[in-house]
Order: sequence, then structure tokens, then C-alpha cells
Amino acid sequence: MNFNSIAKKMFRANYKRYLLYFICNTFSIVLFYCFAALFTNKSFMDTTSEISMISSNVIAPSIMVSIFLALFVPYSHSAFQKLRRNDYGILMTLGMTDKEIFRNVLFENGMIALISIVTGLLAGTLVSMGFFSFIIHVIGIKNVTFGISFKAYLITILFYGGIFIVTVLISILKSLKMQIIDMIKERYKADKGAKSSKIVFGIGTAILVISAVLMFVNNYIKLWNMWFISMLVCCGATYLILCNAEVIVLFVSKRFKNFYIRNCLFLGDFKYRFHSTKKVTFTMIWLFVFAIFFMGLCTVTYPSMLENAVIYTPYHMVYAEIYGMNKISDYDLGEIFESGDTKVTQQKSIEVLRGAFNILSASKVNEVFKTDYHVAKGNFLMLYQYDLQDGYEHSFLSVPVINIPCNDGDYPLKTAGKDIRILFGDNNALSDFTILVNDADYMQIKKASLNYKAGNVKMFKFAQWRKSGDILDKLEQKQYKVNPTIEPKYYKMSSRLGKYNLAKQSAIFLIFVETFVFLLFWASANIILYLKLQLEFEDEERKFMSLYKMGMREDEFRSLVNKKLGLMFLLPVFTGGVIASFYIYFVFLSFNWYYKWLSVGYCIIISAIMLILQNGFVKTYSNSFLQRILKGIPQ
Repeated sequence: MNFNSIAKKMFRANYKRYLLYFICNTFSIVLFYCFAALFTNKSFMDTTSEISMISSNVIAPSIMVSIFLALFVPYSHSAFQKLRRNDYGILMTLGMTDKEIFRNVLFENGMIALISIVTGLLAGTLVSMGFFSFIIHVIGIKNVTFGISFKAYLITILFYGGIFIVTVLISILKSLKMQIIDMIKERYKADKGAKSSKIVFGIGTAILVISAVLMFVNNYIKLWNMWFISMLVCCGATYLILCNAEVIVLFVSKRFKNFYIRNCLFLGDFKYRFHSTKKVTFTMIWLFVFAIFFMGLCTVTYPSMLENAVIYTPYHMVYAEIYGMNKISDYDLGEIFESGDTKVTQQKSIEVLRGAFNILSASKVNEVFKTDYHVAKGNFLMLYQYDLQDGYEHSFLSVPVINIPCNDGDYPLKTAGKDIRILFGDNNALSDFTILVNDADYMQIKKASLNYKAGNVKMFKFAQWRKSGDILDKLEQKQYKVNPTIEPKYYKMSSRLGKYNLAKQSAIFLIFVETFVFLLFWASANIILYLKLQLEFEDEERKFMSLYKMGMREDEFRSLVNKKLGLMFLLPVFTGGVIASFYIYFVFLSFNWYYKWLSVGYCIIISAIMLILQNGFVKTYSNSFLQRILKGIPQ
């Protein structure tokens, strides 16, 4: 019998290890390819079209998936190699050389990677087809097409391949430096770490408090990225606390002796296993933090986006007659309105000078919108169409002087400040920056300007704007007939119904993508823990047999295992839910109280659902885990 035949027998005996490792790699490739296919689809990522509002929602989840792949592949490989080093150590005692081990590791990992890539890309193609089917048929984005993306294949292969090659090479170098006895004992060793320190535990707790204080302070300094900075600080604090959490057990043993005595086996096992689980627990906590946080974020984003779509469109339909475009007669408009399912209740029109800025006469604005603006000659007032309670950061242009090019030289206007008020809202006709000027300045610019042309903005309100779709479609068809082009976008008609439907599609897509990432993180956290438990199974089996010989009953061991698995599976979810709820409260602090507490409520509901699912998973896995161990009890 040679080494190859021995290796084949080892493979047959431990094929489940290879299968689990293969599934982890394939799982990672499928997920990454799905987002790569979205990113490389030109029709979906078209920044010039309206769906850019929808496609932009894929950026953050794609970054999260990339980071996940960069961490999950090395971890699954490390878990697999811990088991294999034991096998290689045994083979080396039989005479296998370092060169043969090197070849064997490269061959088996290369084959697993190759099969994983082929399987992952095939499965990823099918899943991405489901992605696009959902986008086209459920969300209703008709101008997106699905196609086989060879660029996405290449990006996935290069990204996964690069991570996999570096991981395998590091693993080989580590194996070659190890002694035979260390390789044999590798699977039984817990991850070593420094002894727990009360001082470091206290420092971690203090940093955790600081991360919370930062969010309270941000109520006054209003930094948009403070939640991210605070979350990074909190991440470091939780790691320090977990690395020194043995202090809690020591505290319990001294202050609550009766409790400690009743649970001495469980707490003793916790201390013994602590150093091997702290990294896994830390990883699980933050996977759940991000999963719950972003799910809570997108569930509240849905109603807030729909509300903003209504707030930012005070007029139900707006278009501009300018540069000879959109010249639609009153007769044609009347026919279109008469054929619709709803009636026009209000119609307004205002002249605008369009150039680098939209220039409006202050007196005309007062007349049309019933306002009371007064702008002195030679000045301008910047008008922003913002709702400061919409929960978003807004930029304000600081321009002390504007020089308008005219026939006899530049016409200077000095700033008179700004006003933030939604009069005509977010529409293509008055996009970009709008300024109000004195009537005399307006007429002078209109008469002498080289770059500003006059046009009319027409605004309409309907009795029932949700039923205005037929009118909007017919008017758009009319625009295509009377205009040689409807580019750039300020020629295009804007409507509340269009903005509302686009916001709805964007919100649904965001929920769909975040749900996908949420399930990914939930599955990944459990896979990571499952791999860890697989590594410790034989150690657990030996421990139980020792305790059984000392008189421990089956029900006592079952209780011990249930407590241990419950802590490992449920604590990360609970902790992640608390952290996510805290941060989402402050993220929505600039919203009204309804959205603020709704976001927290969603996080609590999501956490509760995950705890229920985890509890079911614990019971299922616990029964399977115990059955495997109890088989070894002599009858």
C-alpha cells in the first residue's frame, strides 16, 4: 500500500469534510458572482437613466459581500486544514516527505477550488437569472436586460482565485514549519490567547461607553459619518471585552458561589473553551450586527422614500417649454386631459431663465406661489428645494458673487443669503441650482445675457394623481412627436407618479438585496460555528466518555451541551440585535419620532425572529450532536 492509496482511503472515510469545504467555497462564489453580474450589467448600472437611483442600492451590499468573501474563504480553509494536518502528521510518521505533502495539499486544494469555481459560476448564473427576473417582473424595471456576463465570470475567478491562492500558500508554509507531533495535535488544540486581564476588560468596557457617548454627542455636532466611526470603536471594544470575558466567570465564582456551584461544569467548560471560541463569537456578533442593522435600515427606508417622493413633488406633473422644445398647444393638452382617468384641478406657469443657474423673478414667484420674497437690485437669493426633516444630508452652495455674461460684459449679482422651502419641488425643468432676483435684474439678464434663455415651466395638479398614468403616457408620446430629442433630462416631463413608482421600485430592490445579504450573514455565522464545532467533536466525545466513567448521567450531559450550544448560538444574535438597535436609533434621529422608533421596532422584531430560528437550529443540531456522542456509550 502506497501513500496515494492511503490518501484515497482517508478521503473516503472523511468525504464529509471535503463536501463541507466544497460547499463553503461554492457558496462564496455564487454570492460574489450574483453581485458581479449586477455590477457589470450596463443596462442596470446606466448612470444616465432614472434607474440609477435603484442600481446605486447595490453598492453597499456588494462591498459587504466582497469583504465577506475575503474573510470567509480563509476561515473555511483554516478549519479544513486543521483537520487535514492531523492526517498529514500521521502520514509523515509513515515516511511521507515535505515535498509529497506540498504536492498533495496543492493538488487537493486546487481540485476543490476548480470544481468550486465551475459549480459556483453555474449556480451563480442561475441565481443571477433569478435576480434579474425579480428586477424585471416583480419590481417592474422593463428596460433592464439579462445576459451572460463573461466580465463578471473573470472578476469572480480573479477575486476568488487571488484570495484562495494566498490562503493556500500561507497554509502550506505554516504546515512545513510545524513538527510532526504539532500537526497530529493541531485539531485538538484550542486557539491560544493571553490570560484574561481585569484591566484590559475595564479598558474595553470604557471604550464601549465612549462609542455610545460619541453618538449622543453627534446630536450637536451633526457629523454624517459619526455612526460609522462609533461602530468601529464599538467593534474594537467588543473584541477587548470578549478576549477578557473570563473575568466575568471569576467574578461570578466569587460573588455568586451558589450559582457557580450549581453550574460549575458549564462555567468550567466555558473557561476551558473560551480561547477557542472568542474569535468565532466576535465574528458572529458583528455579522449579526450588520445583518440586523441593514435589514432594519431598509425596512424603514421603504415608507420614508415613498413619503419623500410625495413631499418633493408638490405638483403632479411639470415640464418646460424652452429652446424650442415641448411646444404643445393648449388644444392638444386639453385632448390629453379629457381622455384621462382624472381631472386637472390646478395649472400654473412661470417664466425661467435657464443657464448655469435657473433664474426666477422674485415678484413672479410671489405671484405664482403666494410667497413674500423681496430681493434688492444687484442681489440674488439662493432657493433650495429641501425638506430638512427627510433624514438626508444636504449640500449648500456658497457663492458670494455670480457674474452673468452679457453683451456689454459681466453682470454681477451679490448673495442675499438662502431660503430653504419646497415651492416647485424636485423636477427636471428646474433641476440644479435656482436663484431669485429683482425684476429689474431679471429683465436686464433676459435682454442682454449671452448664455441664459427664457422658457416657461408648466405645472399641473390632478384630482387623483395615482390615476394620472394614462395622461402621463400620452403626454410623453406627444413629447416624442413634437421634439427631435428629449435629452438632456430637463426637456423630460416630471411627475409625482413617476417619482413615487421609482422610489417604490428602489425601496423594494433595496429590501430584496438586503434580505439576500441578511440570509447570507445568518447562514455564514452558523456555518462558521458549525465548522468550529466539527473541529471540537472528537474532543467533546472524549470529554463525555471521561465524565460518563466518573458517573455523569446522559441527561446531565444533554443539559450541559444544550447550555453550551445555546450560549454559542443565541448570545451573538442577542448582542448583535442590541448593538444594531442602538445605532439605528441614532441613524434615524434626524427623522421624525415615528420613523426613529419604527426602525428600532423593526430591529427588535428581526432579532426576535432570528433568536427563534437560532433556537430551532440549536435544538436540531444539539440532538444530532448528542446522538453522535451517545453512540459511543457501552451498552
